[in-house]
Amino acid sequence: MEANELRQFSADDLRGRIKEWKEEIFRQYLKKVTSESKDTMVLRRLRRDVARAYTVLNEKVAGIEIAVRPVRAKATRKAASAKEDVAEVVDGEKPKKSKKKKSEGETV
Repeated sequence: MEANELRQFSADDLRGRIKEWKEEIFRQYLKKVTSESKDTMVLRRLRRDVARAYTVLNEKVAGIEIAVRPVRAKATRKAASAKEDVAEVVDGEKPKKSKKKKSEGETV
C-alpha cells in the first residue's frame, strides 16, 4: 500500500492496520519456516507496509501535513527509445544501427 493511500486513514485506523499486518507477518513467518509458503515476497511487502504506516502515523501525531500527490507512471529509457523506433518506422524509415568502423591504421 502506498503512503498516499495510508494518509487518507485516521490515526486509529492506521494503528488497527499495523496490528493486523504484524499478525499477518507472524503467520507468514511460520509458513516460511515450515516451507508452506511459495511466495517469498509477502514478508518483505508486509514489513514495508508496516514501516510506511508508522511513518504516516508519526506524521499525523506530529501534525505534519503532507499534500497527497497523484501517482504518475514512470517512463523508462527503454520505453522511450522503443517509442522513438516506432515513430521512425511509422514515418517510413527503419531505425538505423550505427556501427563504428575501424580505420585502416588502427589496431585493437
